[in-house]
Amino acid sequence: MKKLLFLLPLIFIFNSLTAQLSFEPKEMKTSIKKIKTIENINGRITINSDTTEIELNIGGLNYKEKIGRLKLFNDFGDCKVYCYEQEDGTLVLQIVNNKLFCVTFHSKNQKLEFK
Repeated sequence: MKKLLFLLPLIFIFNSLTAQLSFEPKEMKTSIKKIKTIENINGRITINSDTTEIELNIGGLNYKEKIGRLKLFNDFGDCKVYCYEQEDGTLVLQIVNNKLFCVTFHSKNQKLEFK
């Protein structure tokens, strides 16, 4: 019984850790009404599937947002693309070799991409 009580929290912690994807983007591309800018940045983006939130930590900015409803999923083998519908637009996640590679926010005339 003691072994079971010890094993149960370990299973919970392991599942919680695998439910998070994060990466440190090196550049941010913005496109507003066909005007594109590229900035070099240091930050961290974390996707938490347990709470269905995305957290952006870039410079002094700390921002959390709900991911939204899954709209489209494509599996290309090593590359997976998730497309989520949000209030203002669309969130696109690209995962390559089980690591988060690119996060893109789309709205009507704006695009924000982290790589």
